Amino acid sequence: MHNRNMAELDRRRMKTDRTDILFYGLILLTVSLLYLLLYSDLPIYGDAWGYGYSCANWIADNGLQLIPSGTGRGETAGGHVAFYFWMWAAAMRVFGHTVKIAHLLPAVFSFLAIAGTYRLGRELAGRAMGIACGIALLVSPLFLSQAFRPLPIAAVMAASVWSLFFYKREKYFMASLLCVFAVMMREQALVLSVTYIAVEIYFFRQLRWRRILLFAAPFLVPVIHGISNYFVNGFVFLPINMPGIDQSFSIGLFLERMKFFAGYF
Repeated sequence: MHNRNMAELDRRRMKTDRTDILFYGLILLTVSLLYLLLYSDLPIYGDAWGYGYSCANWIADNGLQLIPSGTGRGETAGGHVAFYFWMWAAAMRVFGHTVKIAHLLPAVFSFLAIAGTYRLGRELAGRAMGIACGIALLVSPLFLSQAFRPLPIAAVMAASVWSLFFYKREKYFMASLLCVFAVMMREQALVLSVTYIAVEIYFFRQLRWRRILLFAAPFLVPVIHGISNYFVNGFVFLPINMPGIDQSFSIGLFLERMKFFAGYF
């Protein structure tokens, strides 16, 4: 009897009903209002200007080249994978080089991040928990201060939470694919790939190599990025971006950078 009840509960959680659609609609309305009333005219500053806009602008002006090869400051995305800035550049080509367009992609990914957080919470502990999780993220000051910036922060969040959702559903290919996309947004998402592999080895106590290799696929992103950079720009990773900016290498500096690398995600 207990098993039947649990199976029925699982089936309910897998279905999308009118309540889910209503919650998604309310999230979309809220994010749209935040974008239109607060963030669409917010000036671009910090890293979003230093290498974000510089890289996207260069890509937009150079035929949407996948691997940026500009020589100006920030035009190669500061050594990061530049796919997010390629998407921004594509939006520039269609809608123009405006501040509103700069904040459009972050708004879209912010909606997806909140929707994914709701859906993951619902999957784990029911609709009430899902709603609580979605609202908690939406009203988080840290989220509101960072997610709408023209950087891949919200994109990493959205891809990661939906990857976790599909992992919970045991749809491992989709979980890995979204993890690959998250790493294409920001390298720190490799932490999620490592977590999946660790769970496979530690909790399941067996080496299912096909699944482990599937979850290792996101590591191909920095490998392909480095090789592409070498052939296009003559370097694997931009030297001034690792391990510090205009600082000579030391073990202490390396450990400090690694702390921020893990903590960021």
